[in-house]
Amino acid sequence: METMMKTIQSPLQRHFIDGQLKAVGQSACGTFDTDGGGQSTRRWGWLPKSIRFLAILVTVLFPHCAAWAQAQYAGTYVGSYSGGESGTWVGTVTSSGSATGYYVDPFGGMYYGAGTVSQTGGWLMGFANPDATFKAQIDGRGHLAGTWTNPPYGFSGNFSGSRTTAPPVTVISLQVVGRGTVGGATNGQPLELGKTVTLTATPATGYALTNWLVQVGGVTVLSTNKVMPFTMQPGLAVTATFVDVQKPVLSLTTPTSGQRWSNALFSVSGKVSDNGPGGVVWYQLNGGAWGSATGWSNWSANVTLNPGTNLISAYAQDTAGNRSPTNSAVCTYVLTAPITVTVIGNGTVGGVTNGQRLELGKTVTLTATPGTGYALTNWLVQVGGVTVLSTNKVTPFAMQSNLVLTATFVDVQKPVLSLATPTSGQRWSNALFSVTGKVTDNGPGGVVWYQLNGGAWGSATGWSNWSANVTLNPGTNLISAYAQDT
Repeated sequence: METMMKTIQSPLQRHFIDGQLKAVGQSACGTFDTDGGGQSTRRWGWLPKSIRFLAILVTVLFPHCAAWAQAQYAGTYVGSYSGGESGTWVGTVTSSGSATGYYVDPFGGMYYGAGTVSQTGGWLMGFANPDATFKAQIDGRGHLAGTWTNPPYGFSGNFSGSRTTAPPVTVISLQVVGRGTVGGATNGQPLELGKTVTLTATPATGYALTNWLVQVGGVTVLSTNKVMPFTMQPGLAVTATFVDVQKPVLSLTTPTSGQRWSNALFSVSGKVSDNGPGGVVWYQLNGGAWGSATGWSNWSANVTLNPGTNLISAYAQDTAGNRSPTNSAVCTYVLTAPITVTVIGNGTVGGVTNGQRLELGKTVTLTATPGTGYALTNWLVQVGGVTVLSTNKVTPFAMQSNLVLTATFVDVQKPVLSLATPTSGQRWSNALFSVTGKVTDNGPGGVVWYQLNGGAWGSATGWSNWSANVTLNPGTNLISAYAQDT
């Protein structure tokens, strides 16, 4: 008893009790015992000694019986203390006689504890180390003051505070990982201690809540419920984690289905739509190894095609690992070579032109169209030292390298000859006579043959307009002629 009185005699230890100024240790019911084994004392030996400053509210000793004191002094007290370091504390005394509290040191450390209200009128606060104690009294106006000592470490100091009508609060740490929002509280918001708060997780489009991670006092709790109620405590940290669950959508722009290409180098391209920040597009040629394309929303990759049919496949995988379906398209790498087409005679060839590049192996059909008065004699197909003849106007063939085709047309139309002189029955008074006439034909020309009185045939001069000089016999003469084209 004597030891206690020496410890707490200071200017701070004179307070109002029931409206009267009293010294600490003095009570309307007599002196009180705070550390000598009396009813009001509570030690904290059950806590680890390694925690140096677990400053906590404990037992309040009031100057009347326990039931009166509990009702009279129930409430929340907020204050500060000074000594080896300064800090703040919050304590709560309930009408049922329990006392709880926590202390925040200058570095943000938080320490907790609990005690009970005693009948004899004191309030004990203690550290984890059982050698450290706090002792205080509360006056009738709701003011609290006292001292604390910790002899083994050489610490001592004063603390004071007052009852407040506002509930004690502490800030919440609220973090969001991924795309989504949390309703019900904001990061750093002060919330009432002990109050039940409900948080609601709302994922963004294409996202889902993975879990809530609740951390307080070294304890971690996981929850997967979108709506999560919890009791607010000092140092509470909540993390809501959202993950991307939506598959990206990939489309192929090139090649188009069935596209034909005349170059070995080909640029595969396409588009990706997704809700996330990006990912990788993987492509494959003809069942080979998968490669990564360049870009995401608009992607591309260069490939070297094989001659003939090629299968190109691609899929998108976002950063969350979601994969799109695989899209595929077939394209054909076309090998080409020039064809040589020659026309002999008057006619045309349809289907290709001389020197045109054609796909190797592809069937090509040529059509021969003779000119007027002409007819196709034959096709002459030459390739690889082999010659093939055909007389069909329409000729299909498989394109090969160094292919040569010759279409030959011949003139099948007879020319038409007319005699201008002599006229039939003409009479002439001179032995020298000029035989003349005309020829019409589809070809470029020919020879006109003439005969006098069944003699030898001779060739006239000219074609369309021809002539020949003859020497008539006295009397009747017979002149004959015909035309022969080339």
